[in-house]
Amino acid sequence: MLGFGVGEAIAAAAAFKSAVDAIKSTINSARDVRDIASSIDQLLDSKARIDRAKSKKAAPGQFSLSSIASETIDAKLAEEELYQIKVLIDNRFGHSTFQGIVDERKKRIKEYNEAERKRLAAKAKRRKELMNDLK
Repeated sequence: MLGFGVGEAIAAAAAFKSAVDAIKSTINSARDVRDIASSIDQLLDSKARIDRAKSKKAAPGQFSLSSIASETIDAKLAEEELYQIKVLIDNRFGHSTFQGIVDERKKRIKEYNEAERKRLAAKAKRRKELMNDLK
């Protein structure tokens, strides 16, 4: 599979915009971060998808200037919106709240990936031992 897909990149940008709008509309009425947690999750996930779309190899037909400009501008707009959301959340819930959320998310993803890697290694080891026992 060569490319990320134009449709997927557009869907990621739409999900990002939806999350930004949801956060902006509810930030002042939110009592704590949990009230906007699903929107933050959608925001960070769609931002990651936008970043992956920009960094993936282009599929045939995606070398047009409009395609490249669209991906680049979408990524820049996402960065601007992400910064605005960071400021809104930090102003509402205290300095470094947003960065704390991002850091905790990265930590949990890293822990999950490490646990998954260990699980797969143990599974491969068991399979190898089983194959040796069968011989």
